[in-house]
Amino acid sequence: MTKLLPLGGVGLLLSNSVLGHHSPAAFDISGEVVIEGTLAQVDWTNPHVYLTVETESSDGQQRLQQVEAASVAGVQSAGLKPEQLTIGSRVRV
Repeated sequence: MTKLLPLGGVGLLLSNSVLGHHSPAAFDISGEVVIEGTLAQVDWTNPHVYLTVETESSDGQQRLQQVEAASVAGVQSAGLKPEQLTIGSRVRV
């Protein structure tokens, strides 16, 4: 049984990091988007931690979606550790 890794805190960090040093012009911040799937890759580097999540579209096609989180220091201060992000784990961001 795969366990669902809660990454809601990362989602909260996304909006704060975007507004902190980026123009929000590149992002649609008018609503919330939930991405659920299998963790395919983790790039635990600055300036941002990136998660690549394999999802399934409505037509059954597999696709990769990249999620930009906060900096390494930002996600660590929120309590997330790299060993919690196991490739193949089910995630919801």
